[in-house]
Amino acid sequence: MFFATYQKTTQNLLRSVTFWLILAVLAIITVQAGLDGFYIGDDKPDFVLDFRSYVENCENFCGAVLMNYAIPVFCIFTAVLVLLRDHGDRFFEIEKAAGIRPIGYLLGRLSALATLNFAVLYGMNLLGMYIYIFTRGGVHESGWGEVIADSLVRILRLDFFVAFPGVLMYLGLTYCIGSIFKNGIPAAIASTGYVIFWYMFRLIFSWRVNRVFFDYLAPTPQKLRNYFHYYDSEWAEGIWEMFDVTVGDAAVCIGLLIGIGVLCSLVSYLCLRKRSL
Repeated sequence: MFFATYQKTTQNLLRSVTFWLILAVLAIITVQAGLDGFYIGDDKPDFVLDFRSYVENCENFCGAVLMNYAIPVFCIFTAVLVLLRDHGDRFFEIEKAAGIRPIGYLLGRLSALATLNFAVLYGMNLLGMYIYIFTRGGVHESGWGEVIADSLVRILRLDFFVAFPGVLMYLGLTYCIGSIFKNGIPAAIASTGYVIFWYMFRLIFSWRVNRVFFDYLAPTPQKLRNYFHYYDSEWAEGIWEMFDVTVGDAAVCIGLLIGIGVLCSLVSYLCLRKRSL
């Protein structure tokens, strides 16, 4: 049942006009972010993009641009699309009467959402960075072959370790709220409100509250970002010492985000078990 649900969920999303409209909006935001750049003056004709700035901006685009609000909102609305279909077509109730196991059904739904969202995250991150690099005349003293080979691995690592735990948290939270209320609309409102809350909280209180909130408890924790900021480069040790970050700190951040996602999924499972015709 897991594979059937996984395939059906993926097909339903890819056949949804709303999904493609949301993806188009995300692509526009990504392209514009790549064109805008990261620094004052990096859009001038005489700007030179060196390798260190390229490495730094790979993380910036992942952690500070896409995960700021664009990818979280995309995750939320893909989960809402699944929830609306889930509670609207009565498919699960019919299958449950035939002996379906709730755990396989839930894992199929969430796995399809996670897979599709990660693919979109990775594709958008590559798109935005390549637009940024191309419009800045490439990376100084590095050929495009070298840049592409490095970026495919570097951005994949950043997306998987820095962004994906947050994606799982957002998916788990949204699906949980939708399961409790048996409707995707409350899930959309509550989860989007959470994104807005963190966005405003960071803008207003980033230097006024205990750093533990932003270092460990944010949807994209700063300790996690700092650990992977210059990962696999000659500048990694320097930033780890500067911000006092270790692999243990990064593991704690990942564990907290995934733990929230798992806890929310458990609540969704309990709600699913109670569903009946």
